[in-house]
Amino acid sequence: MSPTFRRFTRADMATVTRLVKAYHAFDKIPHNDKYTRAALEFLLKHPLRGGVWLIYMGKTVAGYVCLTPCFSLEFHGELFIDELFFLPKFRGQG
Repeated sequence: MSPTFRRFTRADMATVTRLVKAYHAFDKIPHNDKYTRAALEFLLKHPLRGGVWLIYMGKTVAGYVCLTPCFSLEFHGELFIDELFFLPKFRGQG
């Protein structure tokens, strides 16, 4: 089964916040729900600054990816993967 992606919306705020918190715990990054929500709200209001996509395996949320634009003269613009996280049961599957 291949993953599918869907850009997050305000309705996904609790899910994405929970995933970010899990990623920060896994990677031992200090976490603050208030700051996470504020950053996510910023991305909802300013979609050209980046976004978060939920990653699904079938109908189940498997993780998320956060992409932000950057610019490279060599590549004429590109996206930067800021965060990529999969829940434990979806890791190690190639």
